[in-house]
Parts: sequence; C-alpha cells; structure tokens
Amino acid sequence: MPTFRDPEGLALCLACLSTQTLAGDRFEILIADNNPEPMPVPPDLPPNARVIHEPAPGSYAARNAAAREARGRVLFFTDSDCRPAPDWIEAGLAALAASPGVERLGGRIEIVPAGAAWTVPEIWDRIFELRQHHYVRKGYAATANLIVTRRLFERVGPFDAGLFSSGDKEWNGRAGRAGAPIAYAGAAIVRHPARTTFADNACKRARIIGGKLATRSKPRWRLWLTLPKYLLPSPKAFARIAREPGLGPGERLGVMAFDYRLRLVDLRIVLAFLFGRHMPERR
Repeated sequence: MPTFRDPEGLALCLACLSTQTLAGDRFEILIADNNPEPMPVPPDLPPNARVIHEPAPGSYAARNAAAREARGRVLFFTDSDCRPAPDWIEAGLAALAASPGVERLGGRIEIVPAGAAWTVPEIWDRIFELRQHHYVRKGYAATANLIVTRRLFERVGPFDAGLFSSGDKEWNGRAGRAGAPIAYAGAAIVRHPARTTFADNACKRARIIGGKLATRSKPRWRLWLTLPKYLLPSPKAFARIAREPGLGPGERLGVMAFDYRLRLVDLRIVLAFLFGRHMPERR
C-alpha cells in the first residue's frame, strides 16, 4: 500500500485492514512510505503492519519496495486512499482457490461519494474511472485492487518504477504475455472515494494521459493528426453519460460539460508532449 502525503487516508485504510475477517496473524500490512523524508509512524499501527520507506518518487517504486519485503504467498495491492471491505482478503483468497491456474485477479472497485448526494465531479468519476470489470476484460487490473501470487510476481518481475501512471497496465501486459490469465473477483471489494473537484479529476487525467504517452510506441507524427478530435466532445463519452441510470436531465448536461472540460485538459497534455515539455508526474 503506497502512501504519499495522505495521513488521513492512510489512517482510514489501516482501520479497514485492522478489521478484516481473516485473522491478523495470517497476513501482514506493508505501508510503502513514498514521501521524500520518512513520515511519522502512524498512531495505533496494527501489530501486523510495517512501514517501508521508499524515497524514489512514484507509487510503482513504492509498491516494488513493499513487494520485496513481503513474506506472504499472495500479494494484495491497494492504495492509502482506498477502503477495503472487511472480507477483502478472505474473498480474494477464496477467488484464487476457486480458479485453478489463475494467479492474478482484479478485485471489484466501488466508487463512493464524499457525502450523501453525488456531485457532478463525483458522478463523472463514477462513470469513467476505475472500471475494474472492464479492465479485466481487456487483460489488466488497477492496483487499487490487484491480487497476484508471489510466484507470478517474481516470474514477471517488478513494476516499471520509472512510470508515474499506467504501470499497472504495463505490468499486467507482461503477465499476459507470460501466459498468466486474469480473472475478475467481484466479491473482493475495495471502495474508493470519488474525486470531488474538477482540479482533482484534471490532475489525475493529466497524469494518466502523460503515462500513456510516455509508453507510446507509435510515431509521434501520428499524434499530430489526432489533435482536432480534442476540440470536439467525445461521442463515446457522451453516449456513456446518456446511458448512466438514475441521472436527471440537468445532471447529464452537467456531466457532459464536465467531460468536455477534461477533454481540453487532454489537448493541453498532448500538446505539451509534442513540444517536449515537462509531463505530469504526481498527484
């Protein structure tokens, strides 16, 4: 579990992990402290938890540091801003046991609002982000809820520590090419708070687009040809918003406008990449 400048989120995540249905002596919690200087040890640290400091920036560098220290036969990856369900670990182990030959799972990720009512930024986040069931169909899983055997992780190798985004997709791509199938574990649930502002969503969007561009293998000139599409709304995105159940007309229009604003963020990041400017690295 990497953490970076998130003591409140870390405390909530640890509270969830300390109430797992699996006995505490059967699993360990490895907190990968990715702050430049070691953070204070969290108060009320569970007895089965350890803190590993990894100052090299990036969540994938932090995950690698924790994985090297892990002693278990199965690795459960999540983030400090996530809220694992009480039976998350037990359900993940059961899913592995029920799927002979499968050594990596994408667990279910539920987006939850900050308050009682969903806001426009939260609705957008719910519709478009961390769609784990969709990711698994494409052969990968987000590290907010990724479960792999230690044997497979050692065979495939660590995450690419040089990436600040899309490292989960890159690692799963290597696992797939190594012949390791992936399955969806719908009963192994992690809840993720929805992002509540445009700035938060734009920051993540920029980091993800930057990560994809950093791993892009196609000629750069082709990217120039795609620029006009960013000036127009995305038909696929608008269709998905139109299909989302439970939204009123005003909410749909608000989410569509929100999506178009993020579309312009995409344009800015692509232009920055084409002109060789500094790409977003961290949240």
